[in-house]
Amino acid sequence: NLLGPQKPEPGLILHFVPGTALDKAFPQVRSNSSPAEAGGKKYLKPKQAWAEGLYQPDANTIILSHEPLLTRMMNAQQSPSSPLQERAKKLDLSAQLTGVCSLDAVRPSVTELIAHVPQLPPPIIELPRVLTLSSAIEFRLSVNKALRAEVLFHSTDAKEATESARILKSSLEFAQQMLEAKLKMEYLRATDPIEQATGNYAVRTSNRLFSDLKIVPQGPDVSVSLNENAMFLAMGPALLLPAIAKVRAAAATTVSMNNMKQLMLAMIMDEQAQKKYTPRAIVSKDGKPLLSWRVRMLPYLEQEALYKQFHLDEPWDSEHNKPLVAKMPKVFADPEQPQPGKTRYLVPVGEGTIFGKATGTVMHQIVDGTHNTIALVEVGPDKAVEWTKPEEFTVDAEKPASGFGQLADGHSLVAFADGGVQRIDVKNTEAKNLHALFTMAGAESFFPDEIK
Repeated sequence: NLLGPQKPEPGLILHFVPGTALDKAFPQVRSNSSPAEAGGKKYLKPKQAWAEGLYQPDANTIILSHEPLLTRMMNAQQSPSSPLQERAKKLDLSAQLTGVCSLDAVRPSVTELIAHVPQLPPPIIELPRVLTLSSAIEFRLSVNKALRAEVLFHSTDAKEATESARILKSSLEFAQQMLEAKLKMEYLRATDPIEQATGNYAVRTSNRLFSDLKIVPQGPDVSVSLNENAMFLAMGPALLLPAIAKVRAAAATTVSMNNMKQLMLAMIMDEQAQKKYTPRAIVSKDGKPLLSWRVRMLPYLEQEALYKQFHLDEPWDSEHNKPLVAKMPKVFADPEQPQPGKTRYLVPVGEGTIFGKATGTVMHQIVDGTHNTIALVEVGPDKAVEWTKPEEFTVDAEKPASGFGQLADGHSLVAFADGGVQRIDVKNTEAKNLHALFTMAGAESFFPDEIK
C-alpha cells in the first residue's frame, strides 16, 4: 500500500507476453506526456495533473498511473510482503482474465464506504457486511472450453464464508422477487400482444438466470458463478428487446399515420360541405372557445351517436361534457403511449396558419398550396391534451419546433391540407423552413419534400 492511510489512487502494472511490441503501446498516453527522469529512471511524465504517465521497467512490463503515484511506484523498494502480494501469489491463473482486490489493503476506505451506504430494505440490509467479512475479492473469466464467470469472496475462515454465503443468497432471492414483480407490472398487464410476449420471455429469462447463479461456500471462500448457458441467456433480451422496440415503434408510426389520414379525410369532407376548413373550436355566442374541432369531426368519423351526447353550448369541462372525455374514439389515441382521454393530434394555430382565424379558412386562401401547408401535427407525449379541450399547437415563428414538445428521436408526423402525411425531422430542420410549412400564404420557396 504505497499511500498508507490516504485514499487509494489507481495504478496499473501490466505484464505482457515476451515479444510483444510495447514501444507504441498506449499512444494517447504517450502523446499527452513528455520525457522526464526521477531517481535515475527515465519515464513519460503526464502534461496535465489528471492524465496518466508511463514507465517501462523492462521489455515486457508497463506501469501506468498519475503523478506523484507513478514516481513512487517506479522507485518503490520490493516490500517484504503485503495483503495484495500474498493474495496474488494464490491466484488461479488458469482463467483467461483474473483480477483481485485486497480489501484489507484499503480497509479504511471500505469502512467509510459502508458507513455511507443508504438505508437498504430489510431483506438486503446485511449485504454490506459481506465486504466486512471478506479480506479480498477475486474475479475470474474463462473462455476456453466453456464460458464461465466467477467471483470469489475470500474470508478469514469457513465460519465467515458461510455467513457471507447466507447473506448473498438471501439478497439474491430478494432481487429475484423484486425483478419479477417489476417485469410483471411493466409488461404482463399490457394489452399489446408484443409487450405481453416480451414480458413472459423476460420473466422466464430472469428466473432461469437467477437459478443458474450459484453461491457456494468453499472453505474460507464463497464462490458466486455463472455458467455459459446463463450468460448467453442473459444476453438474449439485450439483443432481442431493441429489435422488438424498433418493430413496435414502426407499427405505432403506421397506426398514427392512418389516424391522421382519417382525421384529414374528415376535415376535407367537412370543408366540402361547409365550403371552408372547420374552425379550430366550437365557440359560444360571444366567441369564447367551448369545444375542440375534434368534437365537430365526430359525425365524419362514424361517431354520430357520441356527437349527439355533447352540449355544444357548454365548455368541454362542464358538468355534462367532462365525463365524455373518457369516451375518446380510438382514432385520437396515441398508439404507442396511450394516455386516457388525451390526444397528441393538434392543429396549428398562429398568424398565417390555416387555423389561425377563429372563423375558419376558405380553400382559395391557401396560396402556398394544400400540398405545402401543414394542417395537423402529432406532438410529443408531454404536449398531449384532453381531446375535447379547445387547446392546439401554437406556432412560434422564431422557434416553431418548440411546440412539438419532447420527441424520442427528433422526428414527428405532420399532415398537410391535401390529406398527405409525412414524417419530418423537426430537430434538424431550420426554423424558418419549418415555419414556412405552417403558413398558408407566405410564398416561401421551401417544400416538404426537401425535409429528409
